[in-house]
Amino acid sequence: MPEPKKNIDNQNIAQQLLKSLGRSSISRDVLIIDDDKWIHRIVSSLLKGWGFNPISAYDPIEGLAQAIQSQPLIIILDILMPMMNGDVLLKVLKKLDHTNQIPTIIMSGAISREIFGVALRDGASAFISKPISQEKLLEKIKESLGLAVTYDPSIGEAFFTAGEN
Repeated sequence: MPEPKKNIDNQNIAQQLLKSLGRSSISRDVLIIDDDKWIHRIVSSLLKGWGFNPISAYDPIEGLAQAIQSQPLIIILDILMPMMNGDVLLKVLKKLDHTNQIPTIIMSGAISREIFGVALRDGASAFISKPISQEKLLEKIKESLGLAVTYDPSIGEAFFTAGEN
């Protein structure tokens, strides 16, 4: 008898998440705002593997325009960037009618309680540290969408259900 899968089937994670929310036809766009091209490659690869459509912006101004235009499911936002820091952009995103309801995951390599606290106070839905692990990123996406995951070892599958944020 084959061993049950220990990991979530990555192929249809976006579909499962959206189905759990009762929104299977909603956008699968995830906006990544970071000045580091390597981070874009890593995060985009993970998101594509999970069935999401990554959209890239390499500075806060481009990110703001993309957020308004594409209305993504989630925004993943770096804190430390040239021209305008991510914390300033977060405040702007949360004040605009077009973007204030979009969950925003803050990521940073400069972890501090102060940065974390300010980001949450300003409306971030979650915080993730660099370097990013795929497990942590997926956990933060689910958390930001208000979902819980249940793993059933008897059939080797994970189920996403609406949870409390």
